[in-house]
Amino acid sequence: MSSVLLKPPRVFPLSENCILIQFEDVMSEEVHRDVMELSRSFFDSPLPDLNDIVPAYSSIALFFDSLKPTSASFCLKDTIATIRTRLDSLKNPRRKHESGRIITVPTRFGGAFGKDLREIAKVKGIGESALIDLFCKETYKVFLIGFRPGFPYMGTVPDELAVERLATPRANVDAGSVGIAGKQTGIYPMDSPGGWRLIGRSDLKLLDIDNEANPTYFQPGDMVRFIPI
Repeated sequence: MSSVLLKPPRVFPLSENCILIQFEDVMSEEVHRDVMELSRSFFDSPLPDLNDIVPAYSSIALFFDSLKPTSASFCLKDTIATIRTRLDSLKNPRRKHESGRIITVPTRFGGAFGKDLREIAKVKGIGESALIDLFCKETYKVFLIGFRPGFPYMGTVPDELAVERLATPRANVDAGSVGIAGKQTGIYPMDSPGGWRLIGRSDLKLLDIDNEANPTYFQPGDMVRFIPI
């Protein structure tokens, strides 16, 4: 089935070399489909001097290299007009959405690997095994990569498991830790501070800085399932 833009997004400059396309400000599969569809159109047919495309939950940041010698004529106003023309073309029926990769993430849950799992289970009034089963029953979509290089923001966590971040973030969270924050879940790609509630840990290597072409394990649009081990 073809899809159409839910609402016309706003297009405005964030800086002299960055333009933001802002869709409805929600975490939604439909909105994200439009984000990814438009992002693909810029990858397939780049605008002049376009340097980077950064999709998020409900927006796309377009970064331009306005300092290149060939960019002497770069004009934000004209570029925004071109982007709006591109958006108009998406109001028509489009090709069927192409699903991302389906990735399984072997995960050790609870105990030293998921320090907050027991507390979450207690607060939610369910057993730890039931919590793990409920979490692993879902397939999560990677909406964006951020916070740290390679950190996948995924959703959506079932309402029964949604839990707020820690009031005071931990000074260090081990690489591979799987956490919950609200209706999002994510995996820490490296040792770092963090305030997400930890429920498990995976041995996947999420960041490979030696791989210049594709340094991050996950990409926006990937579909993820967690497998207890």
